[in-house]
Order: sequence, then structure tokens, then C-alpha cells
Amino acid sequence: MQGTRYTAGNIPVHFYKNPAQHGFFLALYVRSGSMYEGEGECGITHFFEHAAIRNVNHSMGGALYPHLDSLGLEFNASTYSEMVQFYLSGNSGAFAPAAEILARLFLPITLPGEELVRERA
Repeated sequence: MQGTRYTAGNIPVHFYKNPAQHGFFLALYVRSGSMYEGEGECGITHFFEHAAIRNVNHSMGGALYPHLDSLGLEFNASTYSEMVQFYLSGNSGAFAPAAEILARLFLPITLPGEELVRERA
């Protein structure tokens, strides 16, 4: 199977097409989690997971969820002791917009302070 490269913003995305499949699962794994947290940092990884998704929504002017719905995409994340997994899945025709959304996780977090306080509560 030959690999293909797609660029979402400045982020290279490498993928393999399987003509027998009509959907995709695109994931980003971040080495982070409770096993890397110090004594005063318990829960910071889970907070980061939520803040990162809120930041994607903020970078899209609050339109992330309607955009996901219009494309039939699922966007979610999970925090584990050794990593955070962010993923998008959907119909193959929505791969490019999904890669663009996932690439937004690399943007600096620019959430207003009240958003961070709300997430912290």
C-alpha cells in the first residue's frame, strides 16, 4: 500500500487509502498524562485536553460543532495515563476538512480567561 501526503495548514498528514473502506479515523497522540505529571500537577493533562478542544472551537469563531454536524464528523479526545488521544472520524469525503480541524490543535491556546476558569471548575 502506497502512502499519501496531505498538508493541513503547515502540518503534513500521511495516510494510506483503503478502497474497501468508505470512512476514516484520523488521530493525534500526545505523549502526556498522569505518569508525566508532578505532585502539584494532577489533572493538568485532562485540563489540557478540554482546553485544546475549546481552543479549536474558539479559533473557528464558535462554529466547530455546527461545522462537524454539517460534515457528519465525530471529534473527541481521551486522556490516558501515558497519552492524550484526539481523533476525528467520518465519511472519506470529509477527510480534508477533518485534517484541517485536527491541525488546529497545534495553534497557540488563546482562550479568554473566563473560558479557562469555566473549564477549571
